[in-house]
Amino acid sequence: MKKILICAVCATAILVACKKKDEKTIDPIPAGPTKTELISANEWILKDAVSNGTSYYPFLQACQKDDSYRFLKTNILENYDNAIKCDAADPDTVKSNWSFYNNETQIIVDLKKFSYQDTADIQSLTSDKMVFIIDYIGSPLEITFKKK
Repeated sequence: MKKILICAVCATAILVACKKKDEKTIDPIPAGPTKTELISANEWILKDAVSNGTSYYPFLQACQKDDSYRFLKTNILENYDNAIKCDAADPDTVKSNWSFYNNETQIIVDLKKFSYQDTADIQSLTSDKMVFIIDYIGSPLEITFKKK
């Protein structure tokens, strides 16, 4: 019985002493910023609005071109009426709502300043540019914003 016990203890000691060589651990590739982080990191200004090859940006008033937008992580959209106001009585900031939709491939924006709500397809969203596509009178309208 002693021999069996000694053999069992020795076998256990050998098994415990033998361990695999440490395998090199590979650090996972860090994930990039989320869409919420990208959209909320900057204040945005309108750069262009194109439908069927025609840019509508030149037709906007100067007071519309200098407006900027901040998408907060709390799903609040702040629209800033910057230096040039269309109407002196307009508030400096109008708060609206926004949210991602359909696995963050679309965005729903409720622009209270214009009494306008729409869902846009997100064509691209990077740290310095975002492009949305909406239906404008039956044609796609590509709206491009750049980081302010």
